[in-house]
Amino acid sequence: MIINNIFKIIKEEKYKAMPAGRQGRKGSLSPSSGFTLIETLVAIAVLMIAIAGPLTVAEKGLSASIYAKNQTTATYLAQDAMEYVRNIVDTNELNKYSGVDWLSVNAGIFFTSVPSLSSCTPSNPCRIDTVQGGITNCSPSVSLPSDPKSCILYLGLNGYQPWQNVGGASQSSQTVNFSRSFYVIEPTSSINSDSNAMANVVINVTWPGQTVGGGGVTLVDTLFNVLQ
Repeated sequence: MIINNIFKIIKEEKYKAMPAGRQGRKGSLSPSSGFTLIETLVAIAVLMIAIAGPLTVAEKGLSASIYAKNQTTATYLAQDAMEYVRNIVDTNELNKYSGVDWLSVNAGIFFTSVPSLSSCTPSNPCRIDTVQGGITNCSPSVSLPSDPKSCILYLGLNGYQPWQNVGGASQSSQTVNFSRSFYVIEPTSSINSDSNAMANVVINVTWPGQTVGGGGVTLVDTLFNVLQ
């Protein structure tokens, strides 16, 4: 339809520019008239310009929607991990009478390989399995999911979990590999008179760039030792 309209306009303009003797009796071009190569190329160029704009807008919109989807998922994963950390602290506070440190991780309640949340540092962060429970040191730089130090999560039947806990999921079965890690920063005594009164928890969730550029979400919260 667009090409026909372009050719029709060219015909009309060419007809107007022709001498009166060469015009057809009914206002149409004479049988000997036709399109030159330049006219055809101009029509194709106009068509390409008309199509390129909407296609570019559609491509940008699709990329933005994919990025927004990944960002929303990453935000929920970060909030999920933060709630798990808060649950550990709240459990310790409820059992304060037994002499439990407020940042310790009770292996009998939370399956873990680290004795305390303070073992998760900026240089040695941890991963969390909020489905089966468990906190283990990991490295965000590890890209192989099966590596014991990997922070990559996989979507299993019960939610996102570390690769090992999902049961050896196939890497090809997941289009986006979210990596989740966290660490705890305790203020030094020079900053706070009681360094055991509070701690900052930082959750990082990232995803790599594939067809659409990668990104990340960082969630920070301050937890307080309310029953010290």
